[in-house]
Amino acid sequence: MLTLAMDNAMIKDLLLTMLAVALAGCSSQSVPEPSAASTESESYSATDTQRPDAQQFASTEPPVAEPEAPDVSETVVEHRDNKTESPASDVTEKQPQLTEVQKREASMKRLDELYRTIQDVDDIGASVEAISQLTEEATVEWLPTLHEWLAHPDDFYLREAAASAVIRLESFKCLPRLLHAAHLGRSEGHDNDGLQTEIVGVVESAPEEARTYLLKLADSKNAEDRRDAAWLLGFIHERIEPDALIRLSSDSSPRVRSAACGSLSSFKGQAGVFEALSQRVSDPDEQVRVSSVSALGYLGDKQALPLLRPLLENATPRVKSFLQSAIKKLENPEGKSS
Repeated sequence: MLTLAMDNAMIKDLLLTMLAVALAGCSSQSVPEPSAASTESESYSATDTQRPDAQQFASTEPPVAEPEAPDVSETVVEHRDNKTESPASDVTEKQPQLTEVQKREASMKRLDELYRTIQDVDDIGASVEAISQLTEEATVEWLPTLHEWLAHPDDFYLREAAASAVIRLESFKCLPRLLHAAHLGRSEGHDNDGLQTEIVGVVESAPEEARTYLLKLADSKNAEDRRDAAWLLGFIHERIEPDALIRLSSDSSPRVRSAACGSLSSFKGQAGVFEALSQRVSDPDEQVRVSSVSALGYLGDKQALPLLRPLLENATPRVKSFLQSAIKKLENPEGKSS
C-alpha cells in the first residue's frame, strides 16, 4: 500500500503513468487494470487540503480537470423519448394530498376573491370578467352563498351576477329564487332586463315543468305570483290553452291584467282571445290599454279596426301612439309601402 509520505518524484511518475493510460485508452478503447497506487491516489479529492503534499503538488504540476457532471436535462429528455420514465407523474405523486377541509377552504377563498372583484366598481372590465368566471367555476358548495346573493336587497348587480351561476347548477329548480330576485328588483325600481332574460331562458328550457309550476302560480293569492304566471305563460303558449290567461286578463291587479294581455297576443285564432282583449282596450289603467291594443295588432284580426279607430280621438298621447301602430299593422299586414 502506498504510504502517505510519497515524494514529488513518485507523484510525477504516477501522473505520467496515468496520462499514458488515458492516451492509450483513447486510441485502443482498452483500459488496463488500475494499480494499487492509482486506486489509493484517486481516493483523495483534488481539492482536499488535508491530502499530504497537496500544496506542493499543485505548485509543481498542472491540476487534473474534474470530469464534467452529466447534463440532467438531456437525461430527462432521453427518458421521455424512450418512455421509460415519467418525471412529471413522479412529481405529481409526491405532491401532498389536500384534505377535504383544505379543499373547501380553498374553494370558499376563491369565491371571496370573485366577490371582491365583482363589487369593484372602479374596474368594470374586471368585474364583468369575474361574473363570467363565477358562472364557469361555481360548485355545489357555493350554492348557499349564491342563494344569499340572489336574495340580497339593494344590490341588483350582485343578484344578476349570481343568477347565471345558480342556473348552471340548478337549472329549472332555481326558478322560484330567480322570480323572488326579480320581485326585489321591481320594488327597488330596476327594470331587471338581464334577470328577465335569464328567467325566460329557464322557462323555455323546461316547458313541461314550467307549465305545471306557472299554472299553479296563476291561482296564487299573491298578485306578484299571478303576474309572473301571466307574463311567462306566453313563452310556452304551444303547451297550454289560453283559458288561464283569459281569466287573468280580468284580474283585480292592473299589472296582472297587462301581463296577461301581452301574452294573449301569442294565441292567434284561438277561441275567446279576441273577445278578452277587446274588453281591455277601454281599461281604466293606461298600461292595460297599451297591452291590449298592441296584442290586437299582433293578432292580425281586422275585426279590431272598427274597435280601435274610434279610440284615437280621446286617447292619451302614449295610448294613441300604440293605437296608430296597431291600426297600421291591421290595415297593411304585409308591411307594404303605400
